[in-house]
Amino acid sequence: MKKLAYVYLLQYAHTKPNEVLLTINAYQKDLAHDNPLIRSLSLRVLTSIRVHMIVGLQMLAIRKCVQDPSPYVRRAAANALAKVYNLDRSQEEELMQMMEHLLRDRSAAVVGAAVSAFVQICPAEIALLHQHFRRLCEVLIDLDEFPQIQLMDVLLLYSRAFFSEPPDDSHLIPEENSSDFCQRLPQRVCDASELDRILLSFLI
Repeated sequence: MKKLAYVYLLQYAHTKPNEVLLTINAYQKDLAHDNPLIRSLSLRVLTSIRVHMIVGLQMLAIRKCVQDPSPYVRRAAANALAKVYNLDRSQEEELMQMMEHLLRDRSAAVVGAAVSAFVQICPAEIALLHQHFRRLCEVLIDLDEFPQIQLMDVLLLYSRAFFSEPPDDSHLIPEENSSDFCQRLPQRVCDASELDRILLSFLI
């Protein structure tokens, strides 16, 4: 029953924040619930309330959930980072610190959510990924489709910024097709091919 109540509240947290605020103490209490699903739902509802005055409570809840033993809750914490950032940009520095912590997580799902937060909070700060690059390459294959595409884009940007030009392998393309080979392929296919070459040269 409690799960259904949280699903209902998630639908109205954006449109009726003042009414949802009336039960905010229950959300804070459920951050310590035995069930990780309840903990993650309470964080999702709490960080979906678009009221600036509770940003401090939201930040406190995220700090707690970042350290949660359940990857399900840590992923919810990663997803909450961008919500708070869009509500209060002054929290950027601490949000980035928590994001970096989650990028080192042992769960691929958590790392994928942290990459999504990176894209929304600080996509230009590509140098932040220096110490995480190898780990990101390793988890790429384990991600779901959408975070996998996001991570491929991020790795491609990183590789273009910090790796030297890959060797010319145009000789591998049939000569009769070489003139318009890439023009006839979707851009994402060409980008993926370039990323494959870079990652393979890095990991082998």
